[in-house]
Amino acid sequence: MKIINLFVVLLIAFFVSCSSEKSDVVNINGAHIKTEDILNYIPKGLRENNNYVYFKNNAGEEKKLLIKYANNVVELVKDNEKYTTDQGIIKIYDETNNIAISEIIVLGSFNADGKIIKTLKITLMPLGALGSCFILIKFSNGEVDFTSPNGYSGSVTFNGNTFHNVFIGNSVHQSGFNEISYNKTEGIVSFKDQNSDYWVFDRFDNQ
Repeated sequence: MKIINLFVVLLIAFFVSCSSEKSDVVNINGAHIKTEDILNYIPKGLRENNNYVYFKNNAGEEKKLLIKYANNVVELVKDNEKYTTDQGIIKIYDETNNIAISEIIVLGSFNADGKIIKTLKITLMPLGALGSCFILIKFSNGEVDFTSPNGYSGSVTFNGNTFHNVFIGNSVHQSGFNEISYNKTEGIVSFKDQNSDYWVFDRFDNQ
C-alpha cells in the first residue's frame, strides 16, 4: 500500500512539474505585449501631447521644446510568427528650426529564447552619418535590466544642477549631438547640441 501511495505522489509531482514548465512557454503567434508597466519610467510631463519642456545652457539661455506624444499598436514578426505590441512614441521638437531634438520609443518584443523584452529607447536627433547617440533601457518583469549597454550614474551634475539615477548615452563618432542623459524623474536630463554645448533640463510647462 505504501508503494502505491508513493507512486501516486511521484506521478502527481511529475504532472505538476510538466504543467509548470508549459506555463513558461509563450505562444508568439497572435500574442499581444502590453507596455503600460514601464510608462512609469517616463515622467508625466513627457506623456502630455503638445506640452513644452525647457532646457538651459551654462550661459542661462533657454530652449523651449514641443512634445508630441502618441500611443498605438504595431504588428511585428518573429520566426514567421506574427504578434502585436503597444508602442509609445515621444518626439521633442525645436520649433524655431523645425527639427526633432529627441525621439523616445516604448516597445515590446521577443528575444531569441522567446521571452518578452520591453525597451525604452531614447535617441538624440538628428541622426548622424555614422549613426546616432542613444540610450537603450531594457526591462524584465517591470524592473530595469542594468545589463543593458549604457552608462549609469547614481548622481551626476550638469551646469551646476545635480540629478539622480541617470543613464548616459554617448557617441565618439560625432562632433555634435554626441551625448544624451535620461532618468525617470525629469526624462531627458541633458543633451549636447551641434556645438557640443550642454542643454540641461529646467522644467515642464505644466509644473
